[in-house]
Amino acid sequence: MKILIVEDDVFVQEDLKEVLESLGHEVIHICESYEEVIGCLNEGEVPDIAFIDIQLKSSFDGVDVAEYMREKFKTKLIFLTSITDDRILHKAAVLKIDGYLVKPFKSQDIKVAISMLVDNSKVQNKEYLFLKDGHEQFKILMKDILYAEAEDNYVYLYFNNSRKLLSMSLKTLEKELLEPRFLRIHRSYLINMDNVERVGANYVTIDNKQIPMNDSSKVILKRHLNL
Repeated sequence: MKILIVEDDVFVQEDLKEVLESLGHEVIHICESYEEVIGCLNEGEVPDIAFIDIQLKSSFDGVDVAEYMREKFKTKLIFLTSITDDRILHKAAVLKIDGYLVKPFKSQDIKVAISMLVDNSKVQNKEYLFLKDGHEQFKILMKDILYAEAEDNYVYLYFNNSRKLLSMSLKTLEKELLEPRFLRIHRSYLINMDNVERVGANYVTIDNKQIPMNDSSKVILKRHLNL
């Protein structure tokens, strides 16, 4: 995808560009102000996705940039910020922001944010999955998966009243579960969002298990659950 970065911190610019390009995307513009964005978009290509820092060092902030882009283009918008208060979340909701990354973010956070921009209506959920167990393959129904928990180089896969120990990393399992309903919400946990029972400030509850959740996953989860 073609990417626009709107960020006035050169170190964040470089880190974000490096991660995006490593994921196979093309960074076509890097802008530091509202005025630069208008100039780039009037003279060059229109990006598929824009990563926009909310707090820009100018008279116009990232919200102004998002409002301009939302009115003029069909670009997907992702906010970058170190602030996680309700005011920012409200602005993101009003503008119908497509994603939200909390600084400092990791490459996995960026990957998740982009993957959630896929039009879910075009994604057909798998009904089942085959996973390797020793020398055998076993079948599981996707809807039955509650969550997965990392344990060193192994993963416990939890179902109703049972669990399965897999000889793989959580990262490997995540690649197998490339579906909108599954989300890595913590370095040690991956969940089936369809089975979330409660959502707290920094955790979710599934099958009476309280699971920690990072800030970058919160907006994605709330959008999935229509909260």
